[in-house]
Amino acid sequence: YKRQLAGWFAFNISAPQAGVYVIKIIEVYSNGSSPGSQPFITNETTLLLTIDKGTITLTNDTFFNFTYDGHSIIMNFTATLSPPTGGGNIHDVLNYTLFLNGSLINSTTVALGSSTSLTIRDVRAAAGTYVYEFNISNTTEGNYTLPDTLVAVLTISKATPTLRVYIDEQPVNKTVKYPSQVSLKANASLGNVTPIPPPTFNLYVVNVTPSSPAISLTYSGNPVEFQQTFGNGTYIIIYNTTGNANYTSVENATIYLKVNKGTLSGSLAGSDVTYPTDVSISFSESNVGDSDVVYKLYRNDSWVTDNPSSIVEDLGAGVYVYVVNSTGGANWTSNASIATLTITVNKGVLGGTISCSPSTTVAYPNQTSCSFSESNVGDSDVVYKFYRNNVEVSSPDTLTLGAGVYTYLLNTTSGPFTNWTVNSSIAT
Repeated sequence: YKRQLAGWFAFNISAPQAGVYVIKIIEVYSNGSSPGSQPFITNETTLLLTIDKGTITLTNDTFFNFTYDGHSIIMNFTATLSPPTGGGNIHDVLNYTLFLNGSLINSTTVALGSSTSLTIRDVRAAAGTYVYEFNISNTTEGNYTLPDTLVAVLTISKATPTLRVYIDEQPVNKTVKYPSQVSLKANASLGNVTPIPPPTFNLYVVNVTPSSPAISLTYSGNPVEFQQTFGNGTYIIIYNTTGNANYTSVENATIYLKVNKGTLSGSLAGSDVTYPTDVSISFSESNVGDSDVVYKLYRNDSWVTDNPSSIVEDLGAGVYVYVVNSTGGANWTSNASIATLTITVNKGVLGGTISCSPSTTVAYPNQTSCSFSESNVGDSDVVYKFYRNNVEVSSPDTLTLGAGVYTYLLNTTSGPFTNWTVNSSIAT
């Protein structure tokens, strides 16, 4: 620069990179003589210009602990570039890298200027532990101080399903009597999300009573619902899941179903009769699960038969009380009076006939022979009386009678008789 008068001189210096620059100023001027004359005076000044490097700040989201709910978690990693105070624009080319659990998932090279920021995102939804490393791998022009690697850990914990079990619509233990049908339901809440794939849920029903038949049932699904009749015993009902990548294993609080033995029932049917008609008795029952039950039929405390369905008996006149009982079985209690029936066999009316040979009308002096006959069973205690004109005669009554009318009568003694009523006129 050339100037005739004394004054300040301004210089603009452009430095391409941060660093320390040596500026040497050499001033040559004359002592007032014309140019080219001697002597000239020379001054030299040395200045140091220092341009600091810019800074890079790495930041990320501050919330790192979540429980799986099926929704995506967005992780933002931001690099903010700031030049030194009064440093003006500092350019550089930077390489950003983002590692997840040791594997590179993003690498971006960007040419940047002053006060510039860059955000890299990563999206995760599944449960797990995610270790991120975010850094600036290099700077081409060296105008920025490389920051330490930013390490962030995102934890998405497994969710725990909420399990429920219901016995006849109630989430509590229940006692029923065999053969009641029981409704079992179970379901699980997974939050406001439909996971893919969902966990597998199983419902187990296990008889834990040592003396009862071993029963173990398994149903799968969410929800589960079914109806069933369970035999005598105590059952533990378990609804659980082994979980999966996003859900923990869990089972419901213990719930029990107790099934007490039932009371056997049945009915006897029959009608009163008149001797000597046979007595017909039938027994019916609809007790399920009674294959081990023996039904015993008694008449007036005397055993008749086991497991009756229908019987026919030849009984004398009298009153008969039939009872069916049982000592029970695996699902049924003993019952001394499952069914009762009272049958009355009324005394019969004796029958008989009188016949005469050769006829009931003869001409004197022909001989006649009159006799009676009967087919009454069970009449061993009956005494029959045969009369001719109110005079007891034997049967047959064989003789020659004089001309006249003769009346024969068959009756009995005054009794009483076991199976028959007294009859003063069985036949005439």
